[in-house]
Amino acid sequence: MLNKLMHHIKNNYKEMIINILIISFFLFASIYNFPYLIYKPGGTIPLESRMYINDKKVLLGDYNLAYVSVSRGNLLNLIFANVIKDWDVVKEDKMLIPETDYDTTFKIEKIDMQNSINIAKYIAYQKAGKDVELKIKSNYIYAIDKTSDTDLQVLDEIISIDNMDFDLDKMTSYINELALGTKITFQVMNDNTHYERYGIVSKFDDRKAIGVYISSIYETVTVPKIEIKAKDSEAGSSGGMMMTLAIYDALTDKDMTSGKKIVGTGTIEIDGSIGGIGGVKYKLLGAKKAKADIFFIPSENYEEAKTVYDEYKLKFDLVSISNFDEVIAYLDSI
Repeated sequence: MLNKLMHHIKNNYKEMIINILIISFFLFASIYNFPYLIYKPGGTIPLESRMYINDKKVLLGDYNLAYVSVSRGNLLNLIFANVIKDWDVVKEDKMLIPETDYDTTFKIEKIDMQNSINIAKYIAYQKAGKDVELKIKSNYIYAIDKTSDTDLQVLDEIISIDNMDFDLDKMTSYINELALGTKITFQVMNDNTHYERYGIVSKFDDRKAIGVYISSIYETVTVPKIEIKAKDSEAGSSGGMMMTLAIYDALTDKDMTSGKKIVGTGTIEIDGSIGGIGGVKYKLLGAKKAKADIFFIPSENYEEAKTVYDEYKLKFDLVSISNFDEVIAYLDSI
């Protein structure tokens, strides 16, 4: 048996080596990621499939999130991107939060998405005259200035500062009272582990600071209870405006779509203002593929969107909005 096997290998070793090389090439081409991202036209996500009130699915009008399709830059994707129209290659570091890697940026964008959901609940419940409370659950390090003198890490959740319970406003006042060069001690949690970190009071743009950017994680208490379920692969805050609209629709028991397919994008802020987003072209082309009737675009992205709209001869109504009240007014008008 062994002799037969050795004889087979001897007679076919060249073919076997070629096959191994081919398999190795395709494994490398599909697994190894170069420092690039591939942006492609996305699609739409029907919000009716994601929303629950008191643990029951909600019947909604045709409200949809617009999304961008993003892939890591392996060799096969890079080859396709040079052939397929509307696939674009972007350097990875241009799309990442400074001083972070892809995975860390994605974790932060997951937090951004959850915050967006909670702010959407807050705005929609207020507009619908329902009970809602928005509060800060925790604070974490969002980014770190290159010139700062600190060992704080991105995604550190701040528990205390110099043995005082952490409060963002109080921290700013506290640092202003300290001399430049003062060492501050932070107690933080990161990945379920406790750490003690430090930060040196320095001058940034004529003000005293540690040189870190802090963001808050929100939570809401609502009556009735509402939940929007997201997939593990989804991240970012650009769906905030559309989620606010869908929640408002569910709470007011009226379909404002007039039978039209509504697609849109834009962040939502606590004051109801709608902020800009990235990936405009890919979201518009995704809406075209999904046969949208109306596309809501933040006013600060409108000029870019109109250029794409005209270039691709898109047919849906492109509507510029700067706050949530304008969205409601437009839908009421149709």
